[in-house]
Amino acid sequence: MKHKSNSKRKPNEKHIAKAKHRAKVHAIIIMVLIVFVTIGMVARLRLSKKQAAAPGRRNAAARSVSAHNKSKDSAKSQYVLGLRYYLGKGVAKDPKKAAEYFAEAAAQGYPSAQNSMGVLYKSGEGVEKDPNQAVSWFRKAADRGDATAQINLGYCYQTGLGVGKDEQQAVKLYRQAAEKDEADAYNYLGNCYMNGTGVQKDPSEAYKCFSRAAADGNVQGQFNAGSCCAKGEGVRQDMGEAVKWWAQAAEKGHADAQYQLGECYKNGQG
Repeated sequence: MKHKSNSKRKPNEKHIAKAKHRAKVHAIIIMVLIVFVTIGMVARLRLSKKQAAAPGRRNAAARSVSAHNKSKDSAKSQYVLGLRYYLGKGVAKDPKKAAEYFAEAAAQGYPSAQNSMGVLYKSGEGVEKDPNQAVSWFRKAADRGDATAQINLGYCYQTGLGVGKDEQQAVKLYRQAAEKDEADAYNYLGNCYMNGTGVQKDPSEAYKCFSRAAADGNVQGQFNAGSCCAKGEGVRQDMGEAVKWWAQAAEKGHADAQYQLGECYKNGQG
Protein backbone atom coordinates (compact mmCIF):
# COMPACT_ATOMS: atom_id res chain seq x y z
CA MET A 1 0.00 0.00 0.00
CA LYS A 2 1.34 3.32 -1.18
CA HIS A 3 1.66 6.33 1.11
CA LYS A 4 -0.34 9.47 -0.05
CA SER A 5 1.36 12.78 0.44
CA ASN A 6 -0.57 15.64 2.17
CA SER A 7 1.42 18.48 0.45
CA LYS A 8 -0.41 20.58 -2.19
CA ARG A 9 0.63 20.75 -5.85
CA LYS A 10 2.66 23.79 -6.93
CA PRO A 11 0.57 26.09 -9.29
CA ASN A 12 1.61 26.30 -12.94
CA GLU A 13 3.37 29.69 -13.67
CA LYS A 14 1.89 29.90 -17.15
CA HIS A 15 -1.62 29.76 -15.73
CA ILE A 16 -0.82 32.52 -13.28
CA ALA A 17 0.52 34.78 -16.07
CA LYS A 18 -2.58 34.20 -18.21
CA ALA A 19 -4.86 35.01 -15.31
CA LYS A 20 -3.03 38.27 -14.67
CA HIS A 21 -3.24 39.22 -18.38
CA ARG A 22 -6.97 38.55 -18.48
CA ALA A 23 -7.47 40.68 -15.38
CA LYS A 24 -5.59 43.58 -17.00
CA VAL A 25 -7.64 43.28 -20.21
CA HIS A 26 -10.90 43.26 -18.24
CA ALA A 27 -9.77 46.31 -16.31
CA ILE A 28 -8.93 48.18 -19.53
CA ILE A 29 -12.28 47.25 -21.09
CA ILE A 30 -14.12 48.48 -18.02
CA MET A 31 -12.21 51.78 -18.09
CA VAL A 32 -12.97 52.27 -21.80
CA LEU A 33 -16.67 51.60 -21.18
CA ILE A 34 -16.69 54.09 -18.32
CA VAL A 35 -15.09 56.75 -20.58
CA PHE A 36 -17.63 56.13 -23.39
CA VAL A 37 -20.56 56.25 -20.95
CA THR A 38 -19.24 59.50 -19.44
CA ILE A 39 -18.79 61.11 -22.88
CA GLY A 40 -22.31 60.08 -23.86
CA MET A 41 -23.80 61.55 -20.69
CA VAL A 42 -21.93 64.85 -21.18
CA ALA A 43 -23.05 65.04 -24.83
CA ARG A 44 -26.69 64.38 -23.87
CA LEU A 45 -26.47 67.00 -21.14
CA ARG A 46 -25.12 69.61 -23.58
CA LEU A 47 -27.77 68.75 -26.15
CA SER A 48 -30.45 69.03 -23.49
CA LYS A 49 -29.18 72.50 -22.53
CA LYS A 50 -29.13 73.62 -26.19
CA GLN A 51 -32.67 72.34 -26.76
CA ALA A 52 -33.80 74.10 -23.60
CA ALA A 53 -32.19 77.38 -24.74
CA ALA A 54 -33.29 77.14 -28.40
CA PRO A 55 -37.00 77.83 -27.79
CA GLY A 56 -36.00 80.94 -25.85
CA ARG A 57 -33.85 82.19 -28.72
CA ARG A 58 -36.54 81.34 -31.25
CA ASN A 59 -39.16 83.08 -29.14
CA ALA A 60 -36.93 86.14 -28.74
CA ALA A 61 -36.37 86.28 -32.52
CA ALA A 62 -40.07 85.82 -33.15
CA ARG A 63 -40.90 88.59 -30.66
CA SER A 64 -38.38 90.88 -32.37
CA VAL A 65 -39.88 90.23 -35.83
CA SER A 66 -43.39 90.64 -34.47
CA ALA A 67 -42.49 93.95 -32.82
CA HIS A 68 -40.89 95.18 -36.07
CA ASN A 69 -43.96 94.19 -38.11
CA LYS A 70 -46.30 95.81 -35.60
CA SER A 71 -44.25 99.01 -35.70
CA LYS A 72 -44.27 98.95 -39.50
CA ASP A 73 -48.02 98.29 -39.61
CA SER A 74 -48.61 101.05 -37.07
CA ALA A 75 -46.58 103.56 -39.12
CA LYS A 76 -48.43 102.59 -42.28
CA SER A 77 -51.82 102.94 -40.55
CA GLN A 78 -50.88 106.39 -39.27
CA TYR A 79 -49.74 107.40 -42.75
CA VAL A 80 -53.01 106.18 -44.31
CA LEU A 81 -55.01 108.11 -41.72
CA GLY A 82 -52.95 111.21 -42.45
CA LEU A 83 -53.60 110.78 -46.15
CA ARG A 84 -57.34 110.55 -45.57
CA TYR A 85 -57.34 113.80 -43.59
CA TYR A 86 -55.10 115.46 -46.18
CA LEU A 87 -57.35 114.48 -49.10
CA GLY A 88 -60.65 114.62 -47.19
CA LYS A 89 -61.53 111.03 -48.03
CA GLY A 90 -64.12 109.64 -45.63
CA VAL A 91 -63.38 112.45 -43.19
CA ALA A 92 -63.47 116.23 -43.24
CA LYS A 93 -60.34 117.60 -44.87
CA ASP A 94 -57.93 118.70 -42.14
CA PRO A 95 -54.29 119.39 -43.13
CA LYS A 96 -53.36 120.02 -39.48
CA LYS A 97 -54.65 116.61 -38.44
CA ALA A 98 -52.96 115.09 -41.46
CA ALA A 99 -49.66 116.64 -40.38
CA GLU A 100 -50.00 115.06 -36.91
CA TYR A 101 -50.47 111.56 -38.32
CA PHE A 102 -47.76 112.03 -40.95
CA ALA A 103 -45.35 113.21 -38.24
CA GLU A 104 -46.02 110.12 -36.10
CA ALA A 105 -45.41 107.77 -39.03
CA ALA A 106 -42.40 109.78 -40.25
CA ALA A 107 -40.79 109.57 -36.80
CA GLN A 108 -40.88 105.77 -37.18
CA GLY A 109 -38.95 106.04 -40.46
CA TYR A 110 -41.88 105.47 -42.86
CA PRO A 111 -40.61 106.96 -46.18
CA SER A 112 -43.99 107.94 -47.66
CA ALA A 113 -44.84 109.83 -44.47
CA GLN A 114 -41.44 111.56 -44.49
CA ASN A 115 -42.05 112.66 -48.06
CA SER A 116 -45.53 113.89 -47.11
CA MET A 117 -44.05 115.97 -44.29
CA GLY A 118 -41.76 117.53 -46.88
CA VAL A 119 -44.76 118.36 -49.06
CA LEU A 120 -46.56 120.02 -46.14
CA TYR A 121 -43.54 122.11 -45.14
CA LYS A 122 -43.03 123.08 -48.79
CA SER A 123 -46.63 124.26 -49.21
CA GLY A 124 -47.36 125.41 -45.66
CA GLU A 125 -50.42 123.16 -45.32
CA GLY A 126 -51.10 122.10 -41.74
CA VAL A 127 -47.70 123.40 -40.65
CA GLU A 128 -45.78 126.66 -40.92
CA LYS A 129 -44.13 126.91 -44.32
CA ASP A 130 -40.45 126.04 -44.06
CA PRO A 131 -38.42 125.15 -47.20
CA ASN A 132 -35.46 124.00 -45.08
CA GLN A 133 -37.63 121.54 -43.18
CA ALA A 134 -39.15 120.41 -46.49
CA VAL A 135 -35.70 119.58 -47.85
CA SER A 136 -34.78 117.78 -44.62
CA TRP A 137 -37.80 115.49 -44.84
CA PHE A 138 -37.44 114.93 -48.58
CA ARG A 139 -33.82 113.93 -48.01
CA LYS A 140 -34.72 111.43 -45.28
CA ALA A 141 -37.25 109.73 -47.53
CA ALA A 142 -34.98 109.93 -50.60
CA ASP A 143 -32.16 108.28 -48.66
CA ARG A 144 -34.54 105.40 -47.97
CA GLY A 145 -35.12 105.01 -51.71
CA ASP A 146 -38.51 106.72 -52.01
CA ALA A 147 -38.79 107.68 -55.69
CA THR A 148 -41.30 110.49 -55.16
CA ALA A 149 -39.06 112.05 -52.52
CA GLN A 150 -36.10 111.80 -54.89
CA ILE A 151 -38.08 113.78 -57.47
CA ASN A 152 -39.15 116.37 -54.89
CA LEU A 153 -35.61 116.75 -53.57
CA GLY A 154 -34.35 117.01 -57.15
CA TYR A 155 -36.81 119.83 -57.79
CA CYS A 156 -35.53 121.65 -54.68
CA TYR A 157 -31.97 121.39 -55.99
CA GLN A 158 -33.05 122.48 -59.47
CA THR A 159 -34.82 125.60 -58.19
CA GLY A 160 -32.71 126.31 -55.09
CA LEU A 161 -35.70 125.86 -52.78
CA GLY A 162 -34.45 125.36 -49.20
CA VAL A 163 -31.02 124.30 -50.45
CA GLY A 164 -28.21 125.65 -52.61
CA LYS A 165 -29.10 125.43 -56.29
CA ASP A 166 -27.40 122.46 -57.94
CA GLU A 167 -28.83 121.41 -61.31
CA GLN A 168 -26.47 118.46 -61.71
CA GLN A 169 -27.55 117.07 -58.34
CA ALA A 170 -31.15 117.52 -59.46
CA VAL A 171 -30.50 115.45 -62.59
CA LYS A 172 -28.80 112.77 -60.47
CA LEU A 173 -31.86 112.49 -58.24
CA TYR A 174 -34.26 112.41 -61.20
CA ARG A 175 -32.23 109.56 -62.67
CA GLN A 176 -32.37 107.64 -59.40
CA ALA A 177 -36.16 107.92 -59.43
CA ALA A 178 -36.32 107.02 -63.14
CA GLU A 179 -34.39 103.83 -62.41
CA LYS A 180 -37.40 102.81 -60.31
CA ASP A 181 -39.63 103.35 -63.38
CA GLU A 182 -41.15 106.52 -61.96
CA ALA A 183 -42.88 108.15 -64.94
CA ASP A 184 -42.78 111.65 -63.45
CA ALA A 185 -38.99 111.39 -63.14
CA TYR A 186 -38.71 110.71 -66.88
CA ASN A 187 -40.73 113.84 -67.58
CA TYR A 188 -38.45 115.96 -65.37
CA LEU A 189 -35.39 114.43 -67.06
CA GLY A 190 -36.92 115.24 -70.44
CA ASN A 191 -37.25 118.90 -69.46
CA CYS A 192 -33.62 118.95 -68.32
CA TYR A 193 -32.41 117.55 -71.65
CA MET A 194 -34.67 119.85 -73.63
CA ASN A 195 -33.44 122.98 -71.82
CA GLY A 196 -29.86 121.94 -71.03
CA THR A 197 -30.49 122.00 -67.29
CA GLY A 198 -27.72 120.16 -65.46
CA VAL A 199 -26.89 118.26 -68.66
CA GLN A 200 -25.92 119.08 -72.22
CA LYS A 201 -28.94 120.06 -74.28
CA ASP A 202 -30.18 117.06 -76.24
CA PRO A 203 -33.70 117.26 -77.78
CA SER A 204 -33.45 113.67 -79.01
CA GLU A 205 -32.83 112.39 -75.47
CA ALA A 206 -35.54 114.72 -74.21
CA TYR A 207 -38.09 113.16 -76.57
CA LYS A 208 -37.06 109.66 -75.46
CA CYS A 209 -37.70 110.64 -71.86
CA PHE A 210 -41.03 112.34 -72.65
CA SER A 211 -42.26 109.39 -74.70
CA ARG A 212 -41.24 106.96 -71.92
CA ALA A 213 -43.22 109.01 -69.40
CA ALA A 214 -46.11 109.29 -71.85
CA ALA A 215 -46.21 105.53 -72.45
CA ASP A 216 -46.51 105.04 -68.68
CA GLY A 217 -49.56 107.32 -68.61
CA ASN A 218 -47.90 110.49 -67.31
CA VAL A 219 -50.15 113.31 -68.47
CA GLN A 220 -47.44 115.99 -68.65
CA GLY A 221 -45.18 113.53 -70.48
CA GLN A 222 -47.97 112.94 -73.00
CA PHE A 223 -48.37 116.66 -73.58
CA ASN A 224 -44.61 117.17 -73.96
CA ALA A 225 -44.21 114.18 -76.27
CA GLY A 226 -47.02 115.59 -78.43
CA SER A 227 -45.32 118.99 -78.52
CA CYS A 228 -42.04 117.42 -79.68
CA CYS A 229 -43.86 115.62 -82.49
CA ALA A 230 -45.71 118.78 -83.53
CA LYS A 231 -42.52 120.88 -83.63
CA GLY A 232 -40.16 118.19 -84.85
CA GLU A 233 -37.92 118.62 -81.79
CA GLY A 234 -35.81 115.54 -81.12
CA VAL A 235 -37.99 113.52 -83.46
CA ARG A 236 -39.34 113.71 -87.00
CA GLN A 237 -42.30 116.09 -87.24
CA ASP A 238 -45.52 114.08 -87.18
CA MET A 239 -48.85 115.81 -86.47
CA GLY A 240 -50.65 112.48 -86.35
CA GLU A 241 -48.40 111.35 -83.49
CA ALA A 242 -48.80 114.76 -81.83
CA VAL A 243 -52.58 114.46 -81.92
CA LYS A 244 -52.36 110.95 -80.47
CA TRP A 245 -50.41 112.11 -77.42
CA TRP A 246 -52.41 115.30 -76.95
CA ALA A 247 -55.68 113.36 -77.13
CA GLN A 248 -54.52 111.05 -74.31
CA ALA A 249 -53.50 114.04 -72.17
CA ALA A 250 -56.73 115.88 -72.99
CA GLU A 251 -58.79 112.93 -71.76
CA LYS A 252 -57.09 113.35 -68.37
CA GLY A 253 -58.10 117.02 -68.26
CA HIS A 254 -54.81 118.64 -69.33
CA ALA A 255 -55.94 122.13 -70.38
CA ASP A 256 -53.05 122.90 -72.76
CA ALA A 257 -53.48 119.53 -74.48
CA GLN A 258 -57.18 120.19 -74.89
CA TYR A 259 -56.43 123.57 -76.48
CA GLN A 260 -53.80 122.16 -78.86
CA LEU A 261 -56.10 119.30 -79.80
CA GLY A 262 -58.89 121.76 -80.53
CA GLU A 263 -56.57 123.78 -82.78
CA CYS A 264 -55.62 120.62 -84.67
CA TYR A 265 -59.26 119.72 -85.27
CA LYS A 266 -60.07 123.28 -86.31
CA ASN A 267 -57.20 123.36 -88.83
CA GLY A 268 -57.63 119.79 -89.98
CA GLN A 269 -54.23 118.69 -88.73
CA GLY A 270 -53.32 115.15 -87.74
